[in-house]
Amino acid sequence: MYVNMDEMLRKAGPENYAVPAFNIVNGVMASAVIDAAASCGSAVILQVSEKPSKTIGPKRVADFVRPLAEDAPIPVALHLDHCTDQELAKHCVDVGYSSIMIDMSKKPLEENIRVCAEIAAYAHKSDVSVEGEIGAIVGVEDNIKITEREAALADVDSSKLFVEKTGVDFLAPAIGRLTVFIRVCPK
Repeated sequence: MYVNMDEMLRKAGPENYAVPAFNIVNGVMASAVIDAAASCGSAVILQVSEKPSKTIGPKRVADFVRPLAEDAPIPVALHLDHCTDQELAKHCVDVGYSSIMIDMSKKPLEENIRVCAEIAAYAHKSDVSVEGEIGAIVGVEDNIKITEREAALADVDSSKLFVEKTGVDFLAPAIGRLTVFIRVCPK
């Protein structure tokens, strides 16, 4: 069954299980991941980063994932991961992705908040869940490169402000040498 990540993860916490996420780039990979997850009885998140989404085309990605997900005996979400392109994020919402991450973590906090709030409002009209990121760790993640000089850890006050002002469903705060993924609790 095809679901958004918020719907999927609402059950995971209280029922004490994790949901795996796998990056895919074609229908063969999507089918294999769904089959493997189904054999384990596990919900699964299929992630496509910005570059493969642009290369393949968001509609094509949604067109090969959605039928597989709808036929699956488990919950399946299609997530646009680490997107820095606001128009691409909106297009992925329009063509049927069930979840998106708008990653403005390299921007100043105020701009990050403004863009994420705009994208969250847009996506929520279509029942699409949204993830935002705050802070940045050194390294390369998808098409985003963070230098030592650009690195910044997420702090509690900024994270709280970000969640309150953006309306995102998930927060990925950079802490230590990693970024974690946190489902925002209902208000």
